Amino acid sequence: MTRRSVVARAAAGVAEARERMAAQRAAGSPGTQICTLASDLFETIVLDVYHTIVEALPKETAAHVRREVAVVAHGGFGRREMAPYSDVDVMLLYDRDRDGVVPGIARQLLQDLFDAGLDVGQSVRTVPEAIRLAERDATVFSTLIESRLLAGPSRLLDRLRPRLSLLVDRHRPRLLRQLMEARGEERDRHGRSASLLQPNVKRSRGGLRDIQMVRWIGFLGWGEATFSGLVLRNALSAADADTLREARSFLLGVRIDLHLAAGRGNDELSRDEQARIAAERGIASSAGLLAVERFMRDYCGVTQSVLRILTHLQQQMGPPPWRRQLADR
Repeated sequence: MTRRSVVARAAAGVAEARERMAAQRAAGSPGTQICTLASDLFETIVLDVYHTIVEALPKETAAHVRREVAVVAHGGFGRREMAPYSDVDVMLLYDRDRDGVVPGIARQLLQDLFDAGLDVGQSVRTVPEAIRLAERDATVFSTLIESRLLAGPSRLLDRLRPRLSLLVDRHRPRLLRQLMEARGEERDRHGRSASLLQPNVKRSRGGLRDIQMVRWIGFLGWGEATFSGLVLRNALSAADADTLREARSFLLGVRIDLHLAAGRGNDELSRDEQARIAAERGIASSAGLLAVERFMRDYCGVTQSVLRILTHLQQQMGPPPWRRQLADR
């Protein structure tokens, strides 16, 4: 199969995937369900292109790549939170590159997926390189927390995860500070008020990023990056975990609506988009409030709840680790 035909097949798959997401959203499917569907569909496309690239290599080289290189989803792709036009974050994690082919595979994978209509965030790393970068860069650290194996040997990710936990044990205060500083800078760029007139659904305060922060801080403080795991560790109440799940579904739904309407990645909830979404959801004016005002009242209530829970979790990070462990026992 030629490279052009591979890209054409991938492009057709991307278009079909977005059509399916739009149809399911129009049918009333919740945001979380559509994001899972998108993640699965994009995963199929990524792996089809990757395997085609590997199969074109000499037989022994291809066999070596299958043994030594893992394809890892991270970021929103790893969490299965893909909106129709989200970036597809992929890491090629490898042990040995005997024939020096991994960088070439990465370049071709990036180009082919881009030509097929996907925005790709790609990295090529060994396990030690990934850990060194995670120690210095809060963005790398946070994306690795929710990594997910797509193809290749599981041993590489199995080695990465305990090293990431060891990194946390050794440098917890510094990693927390780096994570908070990076989030603070992001909030400054997109507004610090949760009640902004035109918020960014992902990056403004109380948005999707702060829900992700709950997971990342949970991993730093309790070794848990899931809401249910944090409930078991008494870091979150069951009610707060349910609130976060509902907020996640609500905000993901809004983000999907923004992407589908724009035909591109768009997380800015402008005044026009607020009015359009309120109308599409059948929200009526009542009790002296316009429909758009009722929608934004609900939106702000969701983001305020997320902020409350995140603030509470941050406050629990205060005591040193031995005191938290003693309290757990």
